[in-house]
Amino acid sequence: MYKVDLHPTKGEASPYAEAIQLAASNADDGDVSSRMELAVTSGDPRAMYAIATWYLAGEYGYPCSDERALSLLHAAAQAGVTEAMYDLGVSFELARGVPSDCHKAFYWYLRAAIRGEADAVMQVANCYASGSGIELDLVSALAWYEAAEALGVDAGEAERFRQWLRDDDGETSTLPATSTKS
Repeated sequence: MYKVDLHPTKGEASPYAEAIQLAASNADDGDVSSRMELAVTSGDPRAMYAIATWYLAGEYGYPCSDERALSLLHAAAQAGVTEAMYDLGVSFELARGVPSDCHKAFYWYLRAAIRGEADAVMQVANCYASGSGIELDLVSALAWYEAAEALGVDAGEAERFRQWLRDDDGETSTLPATSTKS
């Protein structure tokens, strides 16, 4: 559902990297959170994202708070954290701390998908296939399913979708080919 996978770059020396190392070593929650708070103060959007996920899960001494999590997710997404964009899509789709809004869910999924977030690519395909948050568009759905498949998400989904589109005669409907894959 929610992503929690922003690793520091190899050899990175920053409050964020230190907080992630402390968390990985099962250090005291207070040490982890104080280091991560320092990273937020220094403007690291990855730290905003990490703390947002901790508020969502009630981890590292942060109480569960959808309101605080969404505020941080939005700030991280605006700063370009792809995983935060995806998580905002999930939040709007599932009405987690916000009213359900399929248009906003699609908006955030699309922003994340354009940046290569594989699960978001699949969600965009699902939105086009169902008309959720965007006008129903089976050609676009197929193209996004193929893109998701190319990224390693749910291999076979594009073919299942193609088969669903076939009419009773076994002929593919009038959709143009969107891939050179066989």
